[in-house]
Amino acid sequence: EFLRSVRSHIGAATDLSDGGLALAAFEMAEAAGLGLMLDAGDIATLFGEDQARYLIACDADAAAAIAKAAAAAGVPCAVVGKFGGNDLQFGGTSRPMAELSGIYRTAFAHAVA
Repeated sequence: EFLRSVRSHIGAATDLSDGGLALAAFEMAEAAGLGLMLDAGDIATLFGEDQARYLIACDADAAAAIAKAAAAAGVPCAVVGKFGGNDLQFGGTSRPMAELSGIYRTAFAHAVA
């Protein structure tokens, strides 16, 4: 309900129920051809598969508007990172998105071949 109420500020959104924040953010970044930096480094935050958490991609002005609306609605909201560059960075680790995209796109085929 909250996401629908702020939809004009959202560029993209997804739930974190399959793979958590790390995988959802990677998939968004990869689809957009962007790098990604996540502020979190702990396993629970990065990979917790909670159906009640969502990742929203938007610009800085929209983030401020969403945060204000979330506070008014009593909905928890936090900035968790940013999209841009050519690398994936979180938990003290940094790898080129191109390398990770190749692994992501071919891992299943390699595992069952």
